[in-house]
Amino acid sequence: MHIGLVSPAWPADHYANGIVTYVHHLRGELLKQGHRVSVFANEIGSTNTDFEIYQIAPSIMQKIGWRFHELLRGPTHYPFSWGNAIASTIRRIHHTNPIDVIEMEESFGWCAAVQRRVGVPVVVKLHGPAHLTLIGAERSTAFGRTRLSREREGLKRMSAIISPSNSALTPTLEKYGLTPKVCRVIPNPLAIDECVPLWDLKSCAKKTILFVGRFDQLKGGDTILHAFKRLLEVDKDLKLIFVGPDRGIISDQGTCISFANFRDALFTRSQIADLDYLGQVSRDNIVELRRRAHITVVPSRWESQGYTALEAMIQGCPVVAFATSGLNEAIEHEQTGLLARPGDVDDLCQQILRIMRDPALGQTLGERARRSVLEKHSPAKIAEATIDVYHDAISAR
Repeated sequence: MHIGLVSPAWPADHYANGIVTYVHHLRGELLKQGHRVSVFANEIGSTNTDFEIYQIAPSIMQKIGWRFHELLRGPTHYPFSWGNAIASTIRRIHHTNPIDVIEMEESFGWCAAVQRRVGVPVVVKLHGPAHLTLIGAERSTAFGRTRLSREREGLKRMSAIISPSNSALTPTLEKYGLTPKVCRVIPNPLAIDECVPLWDLKSCAKKTILFVGRFDQLKGGDTILHAFKRLLEVDKDLKLIFVGPDRGIISDQGTCISFANFRDALFTRSQIADLDYLGQVSRDNIVELRRRAHITVVPSRWESQGYTALEAMIQGCPVVAFATSGLNEAIEHEQTGLLARPGDVDDLCQQILRIMRDPALGQTLGERARRSVLEKHSPAKIAEATIDVYHDAISAR
């Protein structure tokens, strides 16, 4: 079977993009099982030499059209036009090297253009549906309204929809009144690196908390700072390492508050010394930071599944998260991690302190978490389930 996978970028070397990580792991296992896989990416790393990785290239006429729409509707229209460029690139390859099925995410309704123009069965993998990930004022902006509209129209055309969690699938089906012929929950795969250093209670930095994710509302960058402020009132020796890009927090007035401004308004000068903001760092550095930290905290307001949590769990790290969305399905409270009530900062602090005060509990949770991920997120198992969906999508088509 020749499978086309659409990815925002290639290679998958950036921790912050879950869909890139997903495509990277899935492709590797599909190749092992003897399938042909072509990846279509907006960006391709300069070191890539794989002849079956294709950069999405808009035509001159498409670029002219984009410029026209930008002048007419503003620069925020640009992402919605990208579906035609994806479709054109896939069509060009499909004419000489026929593709049997295409898998892509739901973003910006791109799937509608691909389904209409390529004529190949399309399987949509829910990654971050806009109706679940747009928060607060974002939903009422022109960009937010257009994104929701394009998402709805795109998904309504799909006969095959899969999702890593029920938390993403069921609300999406209900929101848009969808009844796809093929509909299934398939967890995201996680490649097992036998050489990855595992968390160890004896060598970790006691009282060090790690957060990996964007500084924005969706990933809970603001929440972890509020929680850390309260934790310092209990134990002034705690440390927080914050890793991730600064996307800013949108205030009620619509202004964007940067990490530095948010931090400086919340903490005293002496407290800021206990907060280490590293920005974006390499995946290898994150692996080492997880191993060294006492606890990894994932306070996301919503996750389709949450690679940040899964990658920490596979290293055997103690994880504390909110009991929300896909995190509630990936983590079993008091078995493979600790879950706090959604949005309850005080409860999040209490769960963190439980592990700080009972290190043995953290070690037990980490060991169980690793075994759980190895069992439920095996790339071989996930690839087999995904291939079954591809066959069903082709039959339904």
